[in-house]
Amino acid sequence: MDALARALDGFADSWRYFARAKYGLFEQDGILAGATGGRVNYCNQALVIGEAPDAYSSLAAAMGYFDGFHLPFMVQVPDGSSFNAVVGRAGLIGTAKVPFMLLDPIEDSMWRKSPPELEIAAAAAADMSVVESLLNVTFAMPLDSVRAFALSRFIGHAEVQMFVGRIDGKIVTTATSLLSGDTAGVFQVGTLEQHRGKGLGNVMTGHAIKAAVEKGAHISYLQASALGYPVYEKMGFKTVLTHTMFERP
Repeated sequence: MDALARALDGFADSWRYFARAKYGLFEQDGILAGATGGRVNYCNQALVIGEAPDAYSSLAAAMGYFDGFHLPFMVQVPDGSSFNAVVGRAGLIGTAKVPFMLLDPIEDSMWRKSPPELEIAAAAAADMSVVESLLNVTFAMPLDSVRAFALSRFIGHAEVQMFVGRIDGKIVTTATSLLSGDTAGVFQVGTLEQHRGKGLGNVMTGHAIKAAVEKGAHISYLQASALGYPVYEKMGFKTVLTHTMFERP
């Protein structure tokens, strides 16, 4: 299996981790859907992970999964997928295009060294309220929707590793890596605005990836925001695919 296919498998696994068990998972004919129960679309997602004999029926069934819980949702559809032809018929509109970036192989020559004032550590249970507040601010996501991810369940997790960076004893940045097979996904990289421009996103991303490398990762992937894209590009990540986010109007 080539690197992109392995990375996309790892990406699908990430949603199997982040979705909440109480909602179960919907997997049928090219679609994987899961929910956290949050009140914004990002919290409840369907990923198109393959082709289907009847893409419209598969999409409609995934939408029915979310509607059964009365949850807002988004559907991520990759370039070239037959699902792109049926989203309009299902009443969905494209709201964003997000680059899927790959680092293959993992190589750190363009990564920044941690500044001496930054102290990086694995996130602890006592840190979670601060981490939630940081993600609330940096991603402009309502705090109750951040809390819907229940990130504290990953404290001490073997595959999902969360890190915090402190300056003068205060948490100012965070990053998470998720190991699946030999792939390391990077998620929830955020830095408080007053500490941006110091390369902390680069440092935290690199630290999270290296933690996964120690457990067997050989390639890394992520989805980049407009703010994060130049950071990841400088680290050696390359855009290999684009996902379009579809939502109800």
